[in-house]
Parts: sequence; structure tokens; C-alpha cells
Amino acid sequence: MSCTAQTAESNSSTRLLGDIVQPPHRRVFTPTPSLQHLTLYGVTGTFLDRHALDECFPEAQLESFTYALVHRLGFELRNHHLESLANPAHGHGLRRLVLLGCSRLSSTTITRCLESLPMLEYFALHLATVDELRSNFVLALPTRLSVFKLQVINVWYAIALVSEERLLCDAIERVVLLRETPLCQVCLCFRTQLMAEGGRQERWTHIARERRFELEVGPWESQMLEEI
Repeated sequence: MSCTAQTAESNSSTRLLGDIVQPPHRRVFTPTPSLQHLTLYGVTGTFLDRHALDECFPEAQLESFTYALVHRLGFELRNHHLESLANPAHGHGLRRLVLLGCSRLSSTTITRCLESLPMLEYFALHLATVDELRSNFVLALPTRLSVFKLQVINVWYAIALVSEERLLCDAIERVVLLRETPLCQVCLCFRTQLMAEGGRQERWTHIARERRFELEVGPWESQMLEEI
């Protein structure tokens, strides 16, 4: 596997960007037992569409995984990629998971992924819904989580799933904001309608102040992209 632009900081940390292609006549992936931190930033091409992550990086013991779409025609993370990331052999030790610009992930897959990552401490998800939000993945957040960032929108051609988004908000208040042991940081971005309902934003701000954790309400993805 090669790409037009690749930065490998060390054997344990790799950042891929640009067009990824498979070298001619090479069908076997090199084992990466030392790989702990993997970032896919603005990756293009169809290579990763055809392969699961655990196939591309065999034997990797990931502690962090970051995906950012960046380019509108870039590689889109799909269900089978997330499933391979969360399998017991590959992702049991995953502590940090960042998924930005996702519109091809089902809510059920996100839920199953979170249920399979008991060591997860940092989870950031920017999700663009298309036609479903059936599974309330907030209820599957692991107990070790200390940082949670969520931004939910719908793609421009899809119907807004306001009722389902409201259920996410209700779950966030119950199992995140009012958690027995408060998280360190929570960043949330939902449509204005939902944040205004019943004084939700004001109530969340009050909860954060009383329980002394950091809460940010509003878009956060752009800033995070600059930090990747």
C-alpha cells in the first residue's frame, strides 16, 4: 500500500493522506504489530473501499484511530471498516476514536462498535444522517469515557430525523451529563430547534456548571480538523 502523500512519525504512529494505491503485483499486506496510532486524513482513491482495516494493517494493536473525510470525493468510512476496527483482535485496546464527516455508518454499527470497545476514553463523532438513526448509540458509551464529542446533521438531500435526534439528546442528558462520575469534556452540536426545546441548552449549561465539567455547545468539527 502506498499513497501520494504519507507521513509516518514512527513505527507506532502513522498518518495517511492523499491517494492510496496498491503497489503492482503485491497482494499481501505487511504485518504492523508495532502500530498503535493510525490517522486517515483526506484519503482519496478506492483502495480502502475494497479492504477492511484489519486486513490493511494486520496485527496492529491500535490505541487510537482518527478518520477525517475532508475531501467531498474522499474515501468514506463504511460499516465494514468500523466493524473491523472494533473486532476483539484489533481494537480491544482502543482508547481514542475520532470519526469526522461520516455519512455511510449505520447507527446500529456505531452501537455495536461502542459495545466492543470497553477501554475507550475519548470518542468524537461527526455524523451526517441519510435515512436512519434507529439505534441510540449514546446508550452504548463505555463507562471509562472521559471525553465525548457529538455533532449530528442530515445530508442536504435527506429528511431531518428530528425525533431520533431528540432521543439522542434525552439519552445524553441521562447517561452523559448526569453520569455518576462526570466526564472531563463534552462537546455537543444539534439543531437549534432541539437545543431550544424546554430550555435544553440552558439546562445542560447549568448541569455542567453544577457538576464542574467542561461543556461546549455548538460546532466543534472545524477546530478539531485543524488539530489533526
